[in-house]
Amino acid sequence: DRSWFVIALLLALTFTGIFNHDLWTPDEPRAAEISREFLGGGHWMVPTLDQQPFIEKPPLVYWLGALSLETFGTRDWAVRVAGMLFGIGTLLFTYLIAERLYDKKTALGAVVVLSTTVAFLLRSHHFETDIGLVFFVTATAYFLLRAVNGPAYWYAPAYAFGLGAFFSKGFIGFAFPTLLFLCWTIWSDKPREMLRARPWIGIPLVMTPIVLWFLTLWRYPGGDLLHAFLYNNNFQRFLRSSEGYFGGHEQPWFYYFFQFPAQFFPWVIVLALGIRWFWSERRETASKFILSWFIPGFA
Repeated sequence: DRSWFVIALLLALTFTGIFNHDLWTPDEPRAAEISREFLGGGHWMVPTLDQQPFIEKPPLVYWLGALSLETFGTRDWAVRVAGMLFGIGTLLFTYLIAERLYDKKTALGAVVVLSTTVAFLLRSHHFETDIGLVFFVTATAYFLLRAVNGPAYWYAPAYAFGLGAFFSKGFIGFAFPTLLFLCWTIWSDKPREMLRARPWIGIPLVMTPIVLWFLTLWRYPGGDLLHAFLYNNNFQRFLRSSEGYFGGHEQPWFYYFFQFPAQFFPWVIVLALGIRWFWSERRETASKFILSWFIPGFA
């Protein structure tokens, strides 16, 4: 059975290597320590590093890292289990999306491609906020697909997983699903779909826990954490001055055109060969969904 072969392959790729190496610098030791400090009696709403507030990212991924450490002990591989589970969840939702857009055979192929792609292998074996963002955005995309092509109640889990994307990495967690939804509905000539999503209900529900977290940052003693999160760690990252980019994003705009082939290796070769076919299918529902996800997000 091809399905059992794929499952065995995914499990082998997922577990291989997570137990036999130290934390990878520079990001993984920092994320692991933030998670560990949650277990030391600190404020559960405010991540800390060396007992000082560190609010570059919201706390959700660090919470799960702390839970993993509490369960398996303070070991290098223990915190990495949380990232591994995010990776498995991403593969699951990738399968569900591909099956709904195409068929089971394509879905199996999709998870094989994703699980053997360089970027995904690195992220799923590396505990950081990126893999949490990937999981929640993929899950949100799946429920948006279900909602547009089915009952409107599927928008409820889409909002919930979108909230998870925010609490994984900030406002960029809203940007990817929102761009997908807007481009897809406009391209598909379904403007009424925006009303079916009931944003007057969904947005206030999503914003309520975010506002409560913002109030916690605002009232936290010893510094203006809310300003640091909103301005320094979100807005400034997209600004450019005469001295370069803020927030460590120093690469020029064309940097990602070189990064994409390397990160998508080895399947970038297949992608290059299939671009002409894919473009010929651009008016099909599945192609519209995929292109509405990739092109605006990459831009």
